[in-house]
Amino acid sequence: MGEREHERARWREWVGAALADHESGTAGLDRVADLLVLGAAEVTSRRGLLYEQAYELAAELERHHDLRTSPWNAPGDVTPADDRQLAQTIAAVRRLVGPA
Repeated sequence: MGEREHERARWREWVGAALADHESGTAGLDRVADLLVLGAAEVTSRRGLLYEQAYELAAELERHHDLRTSPWNAPGDVTPADDRQLAQTIAAVRRLVGPA
C-alpha cells in the first residue's frame, strides 16, 4: 500500500469512527466536519475535486451542527426537511470517503 493509499485508509477510519460516535451521541457534527476536511487536506494536499467536495460537505455539516446547538435556536427550529438534508449530507460523506 502506497503512502496516499495509507492516508486515504486512515482518513476513512477517522471519518467512519467520528460518524459512529455522532450516531451514538458522543461526538458532534463539528467533529465529523473537522476530520473530513483535515483528512482530505492530507490525502489531496488541498487540491482537486475530492478536497473541494469534502470542504463543501464539511461546511454543510457545520451548518447542521450550528442549527442544532446554537443557543439562539429553539428545538423547533430544526424541521423534518433539515433532518432529511442532514441524512443526505451524511450519506454523501459516506460515499465520498468510501468503505472503512
